[in-house]
Amino acid sequence: MTENSERTARVGFALGLVYLATLAACGAADPEASGVGSDADFGGSSFGGSGGGSAGTVGVPNGGTAQGGSAGVAGGAGMPPEPPRPEDEIESAFEAPVATDRFVWTANPESGNVALIDATTFAVRLAQAGFRPTTVAGLPGAEDEDGALVLNEGSADATVLRVAADGELSRLMLETHAGANAVAVSPSGRWAIAWSDATKVEAAALDPTDGLQDVTVIDLGDEPSSTTLSVGYRPSRVVFDTAEERALVVTEPGLSVIELGGNSRVSALVELTDNPVDNPASRDVSITPDGALALVRVDGSTKLGVVDVASGDRQSVELGDFVSDLDLSADGTAAYAVIGSNQATESTLLIIPIPLESTDATTFRRAVVPSVVARSVSISPDGALALMYSNASSNPYLAVLSSDDGWESSATRALDLKAPVRAVFAAPEGPHGIAFQDTAPMSTKRGAFSLISAQANRAPKIIGTDAPPIAVAFSPDGANAVIATRDTMLQRYGVYLVHLEHLEETLITLPSPPLAAGMVPLAKQAFVAQAHPEGRITFVDLENGNFKTLTGFELAGRVVE
Repeated sequence: MTENSERTARVGFALGLVYLATLAACGAADPEASGVGSDADFGGSSFGGSGGGSAGTVGVPNGGTAQGGSAGVAGGAGMPPEPPRPEDEIESAFEAPVATDRFVWTANPESGNVALIDATTFAVRLAQAGFRPTTVAGLPGAEDEDGALVLNEGSADATVLRVAADGELSRLMLETHAGANAVAVSPSGRWAIAWSDATKVEAAALDPTDGLQDVTVIDLGDEPSSTTLSVGYRPSRVVFDTAEERALVVTEPGLSVIELGGNSRVSALVELTDNPVDNPASRDVSITPDGALALVRVDGSTKLGVVDVASGDRQSVELGDFVSDLDLSADGTAAYAVIGSNQATESTLLIIPIPLESTDATTFRRAVVPSVVARSVSISPDGALALMYSNASSNPYLAVLSSDDGWESSATRALDLKAPVRAVFAAPEGPHGIAFQDTAPMSTKRGAFSLISAQANRAPKIIGTDAPPIAVAFSPDGANAVIATRDTMLQRYGVYLVHLEHLEETLITLPSPPLAAGMVPLAKQAFVAQAHPEGRITFVDLENGNFKTLTGFELAGRVVE
């Protein structure tokens, strides 16, 4: 689970967004309001790979077991180890909402306008984009400037909007390829790549020959320009190296390398596995921040692939058991692999130094939590906290692992969160995390979430909710978070303000269905965007819990207390 200047990292960690179109996959009573959806590929995030673990038998503390999937065959005499079945990849459903240090940006495809909402003054301005603006991405810039890039679905172009220190708003139009629906921005904001994400297109609308292979490289330097290039079939992720000399595009045939510059071009296609026709949906690719290495995990395999991007050389590292999830630390110096089969009765995490010092897995540090079987992991950016869980079957257990000495030693414990875990998120800083959960057996609640502390003397706080949690956002320092909840059937909408140090939460009722949650760092405000024909957003002050709701962006943004 995973994929920066200091300022970019500050914004990126603060933000979280869920697209409600993915939520029906969870099968709750209300399809729109069910817990959290799944996605085949969350780089979210963010850093590292996209996860996609597996599970079968779910370990229960005190020696019991709960059967899940094909786990019933476990333990048969002479039976070979069985790979765990794939998990729902939850984190990949979350993307950064449209927020910069001071502004929230929201596009209206019908009017062609983009609303800029100042989170310090709550003033609203309108900027004209192109025809049917849809996807918006924040642009890093100078400390006293803000900007956004808007993809216009109807006119196959992009609008670059910038707000200068004196408040002056500028607008620039650049051509893109048709069908662009996703954008990746380099850490400095100099480069952006618009691409076409197949997971955002209805399957029925895609022909097998629709490769979505065009990408547009956008140079946002002194002389802005755009260049359309062709990469491999069905891109799934775009990553910039820290030097911003190359962009790496994960595609089905392999890794397309784009050299950035005055004449940006595709310089290589690097094969990621020995068999190039392997099912790409079973493949999880993590790329180190410097762009030097690609780590490849394949469902049902006990091996980890390590690919040198420059030379194309591949190594295969035998880890001794099925690899169900893989993540990278934010600095790319360590990989974290979850291993185990359906017969496992514990959670095992391997810590693999990057670059590889050895291909002998017995030399890798490992941490084990007995009695709980986990197949997925959420790693804190500094790599000091690992939260392991499984969502392939109903499983309320969480393994908490932490280390303050680079995993020479570790503290581990198992938690019973009472309700089945759907997704887990480690805070950007500090020893905390948040788990999203389904309804517990015999519960009258519609969902739940838990506040987690890695400290041994802190029990988790479990909160039943009247509507399933759908989105989470952390403040950059990890001290606060907001969790949006939504149930359209019962018309219950809310946002919880969370103070993680004391495991405290406060519910604020929302007037309409939430769509996204995020943070505006400099304003010290959280926000929840909501479904409303005229536009609606609620801001929550992180320090005192006061909140304001703005409604009617196209009508000059009247404020509703």
